[in-house]
Amino acid sequence: MLMGYLMLSASIALEIIAMQFLKASDGFRNLKPGLVFIGCMMLCFFIFSKALLLIPLGIAYAIWGGVGAAATAAVAHFLFKEPLTRGMVLGITFIVGGVALLNARAIIG
Repeated sequence: MLMGYLMLSASIALEIIAMQFLKASDGFRNLKPGLVFIGCMMLCFFIFSKALLLIPLGIAYAIWGGVGAAATAAVAHFLFKEPLTRGMVLGITFIVGGVALLNARAIIG
């Protein structure tokens, strides 16, 4: 199970990196960042598929999507000076709380 969560973490990290390159690609007008994005996402999904052999889909996807969205918003705030409003922080808090609740339900039943 630990290996599944390590693979899930790697997949999330690749997703976060990929999103920054997608932004840098400027709508795919800059080819190199666009190609890095595609490569990162391909590897991200490959590793995610391996994590799904060990972690239930509902739990894995909730973690992947929630943590990925929250971390991507935070990284974009620092790298691209994108706004991070109180409403966005509240929404991210709800996402992370929902992921935690899903995991708690999976553990305690």
